[in-house]
Amino acid sequence: MKNTENAASMANMENTESKAKTYICLMGFEPFDPEEYSALYTKARKWSLERTVNERTRMQSAAAELAFLAAAKAARAGGLLSALDCENAAQPPAGSIRRFEYAYAQNGRPVLSGAYMSLSHTDGAALAAVSSAPVGADIERERRVNRSVAKRIMGEQEYAEFIALGESEGTARILECWTAKESSLKLTGEGIAAGMGRICYDFEAGTVLRAQTRERARIIRLDSEGFFACVCQKEAAKTEILRFCGADEAARFILGQAAEIGTARAKE
Repeated sequence: MKNTENAASMANMENTESKAKTYICLMGFEPFDPEEYSALYTKARKWSLERTVNERTRMQSAAAELAFLAAAKAARAGGLLSALDCENAAQPPAGSIRRFEYAYAQNGRPVLSGAYMSLSHTDGAALAAVSSAPVGADIERERRVNRSVAKRIMGEQEYAEFIALGESEGTARILECWTAKESSLKLTGEGIAAGMGRICYDFEAGTVLRAQTRERARIIRLDSEGFFACVCQKEAAKTEILRFCGADEAARFILGQAAEIGTARAKE
């Protein structure tokens, strides 16, 4: 995954008066062995990986876990997650890490004590968000998408605007619309089954609007070559983003072996 920033960096996206805080990790990755980083995984992820046979799915799942652990570490450094939210509440011995544990709700949504979280993964990239307020995240690999998909996920006005675009621009519009709307549905815990067509996405304003309730939420769009990624929040939040170009870089950050990663800060 190509970045215009350092291979891994943290950026203060917004500095608002809101008390909400959100920490996002976007991690690109080449093929790797999920077992190489198993000592870092939460109990929930280990349980999930043990029951996943497909190697491609296992790798993506492990990548999402590393993205979450990096975001959780940044959240703890920012005061969002305290030691009480970790499995090892006491001062850990040298060389070990504090483990952030979460569980899965009946609808499959990950639940973190003391904060909100959302995970997403695709071939070659993973996205995680940890926040003090409800949050949803989705990432999709760039690919061709036919008009039938666009018609299913878009409202009438959105579809009319899509039809007026060229093929390349139209594909980007579909995937941005998809990730924005799915991140919104993950924020509420409804999932795709709830239907994307009843949600309106304002491309210019970067907001989603639910047609029935008129509730509006904000979308953070993350630029990444070859991928479309969005994080949805109900309210403005002080947001920090971490970017990594591989599983090893993320693991080193989690273990505290690359303190210099967090030193380059810039406003986006």
